[in-house]
Amino acid sequence: MWQLGNFGTDAKLNPLEVLVLMLTMTANELPTVISNMFRAFGGEGSRLETPTFVLLVTLLSKWDSSLTVQKCNALKESVEGSETLVFRDVKDLPVLQELLTPAAEAKAPES
Repeated sequence: MWQLGNFGTDAKLNPLEVLVLMLTMTANELPTVISNMFRAFGGEGSRLETPTFVLLVTLLSKWDSSLTVQKCNALKESVEGSETLVFRDVKDLPVLQELLTPAAEAKAPES
């Protein structure tokens, strides 16, 4: 945690929040942002510890209204029991499936 200086408060700033916010600025779509989280924060083979992944998605939810509290909780339940994750482990989870489907793959409007 970083402490903000001389603002008359003891507010703490989590550096991960800043880094996740920066990741949101590197891509236009949620799938790319989540994939980049694995690249930026993952270790060997872009693996993230499960609690770290859940924390990053929770931080991301502050800026993405589609990641509701309910979806974050469902996601946490979906990955419980896994020690580490890679992007392919989460991209097909039902709770994220709708969010991670790129716009180009969305169902075409009926004629």
